[in-house]
Amino acid sequence: MTNQININVSGGSGAFGSASQGNNNTISGNASASSSVVERQYEAAHAAISGLAGELQHSAAELDAALAQLQALKLKATEESPKAGDGESILKIVRDNFSWAYPAIKDFAKVAWPALLVAIGT
Repeated sequence: MTNQININVSGGSGAFGSASQGNNNTISGNASASSSVVERQYEAAHAAISGLAGELQHSAAELDAALAQLQALKLKATEESPKAGDGESILKIVRDNFSWAYPAIKDFAKVAWPALLVAIGT
């Protein structure tokens, strides 16, 4: 008897571990966003914020400050053991000072740091 598994990945990436079958065997695993997914979402948020700043006629300084918060969130999210409090404070700054950029940054956080949004209750 031959056991065969065929896996096709298209337009993305995949990581596969071992699988076991039989009595009293267990399989465990975890998942995390790959850096390419995080980077694509970061670029999308960056473009959205830049577009909104122009559309809403925000100054270059306001745009730069909002983008700095996006960059800070990305850096915190990609740390080995990110602290929810750090991300929470960044989101609070954005919500209080750059409400126009908050939806794009929150969308980025959904991909890069989903546990953060659970921690803050959004």
